[in-house]
Amino acid sequence: MVDDAISHLSRATLLCADLPQPWIALAEAQVSKGSEQRAVDTLRAAILAAPDSAEVHFKLARLLLDLGYPTDALPNLRQAARL
Repeated sequence: MVDDAISHLSRATLLCADLPQPWIALAEAQVSKGSEQRAVDTLRAAILAAPDSAEVHFKLARLLLDLGYPTDALPNLRQAARL
């Protein structure tokens, strides 16, 4: 079921690349499947596609903090606060 969701959400990111919601949902599905690094990569791609989304920056920062990378999280927290 999660694999189907990931497949559909991946397609949604292609169709609506500038919208943050499909990217965030895809990353959350990847985390639920245990693919945290893939979720980090997804959120980094989301920042390229929707750089003005505070929510994407915050989600990436939060995930990086959860994974034990506070130094990597800090720029995204700052950007989220600026936006």
